[in-house]
Amino acid sequence: MKMHTSITSLATYVLVLSIFVTDSHQQAEKKDIVFLVDESPAMGRSFFYARKFISEIISSLSIGPDTDQVAVVQYSSNPRLQFGLNVHSTIGELSSAVNRLRFKSGRPLNTGAALEFVTRNVFIPAAGSRRDAGAAQILVLITAWRSRDNVGPAAEAVRQAGIVPIAIGARSADTSEMQLITSDPDFVFKLNDFKELHSIQQELLSKFQPAPVIEQPIPPTEVTIADAIQRDIVFLIDESDFVGNSNLPPVRELISAMIEILDIRSDRVRVGLVLYGNKAETEFYLNTYSKKDEILSVLRSLTFQGGRTLN
Repeated sequence: MKMHTSITSLATYVLVLSIFVTDSHQQAEKKDIVFLVDESPAMGRSFFYARKFISEIISSLSIGPDTDQVAVVQYSSNPRLQFGLNVHSTIGELSSAVNRLRFKSGRPLNTGAALEFVTRNVFIPAAGSRRDAGAAQILVLITAWRSRDNVGPAAEAVRQAGIVPIAIGARSADTSEMQLITSDPDFVFKLNDFKELHSIQQELLSKFQPAPVIEQPIPPTEVTIADAIQRDIVFLIDESDFVGNSNLPPVRELISAMIEILDIRSDRVRVGLVLYGNKAETEFYLNTYSKKDEILSVLRSLTFQGGRTLN
């Protein structure tokens, strides 16, 4: 909507940048999935149901260096990497590797330490992660017991890294703990017994595919006269988990390119920046910076904080 006024020559614009699964087809074809499997005494012989379940999930994926990659970590008191994301590139290789997994009982169960391990050692480019290429980063936790250590800080680090955690528990698994890890009850599966794993296979696979969100452009409300020379521009940017820091560079480049061509001055063009996911956070206000170089410097150090919901 456009309204003319003789009172002011100020033009105000709000630009909404959201790349929240804007290319769902591309995201769906490129996933890095890590299975984190409890091997405490509570798991016991249920481990074999978990192993079979992982094999069945793998058979439903499109495995390859340009599509889906899978890694497996087992843990009790300490995590053990069985194979990394870029080790096996075919379904046959992965299935054989999963069938070779052995249960090594141990206690206590330190889920927090295991979450920290996968974030720092598995979901990284050096270990085969393709997060910088836009691959979805997905963690599937399978657990049978409560953690002895604190899972809170490690779970927050998982989400801050742009990893989507999914928790599957049975027997003595703690539902509230699993919800703390995922921060979303829709990503928690609590079963009576691991024999029931087959019943959630399709629903779990659906969680691997972020629901496409097609956001219609929001028409700006402009208050202007015919030849307005003053503008206030606010960038409102989606920083939710499915965007992640791997998608930050193109967003930053786009905004920087726009800033470069604007006449940034306190009496001409002013710029503000707001990031939003679970909640909105102001990075800088319209009157914070009056020089182009100051704004570009802030953009170079910009990071996304993530968030499971988009508000």
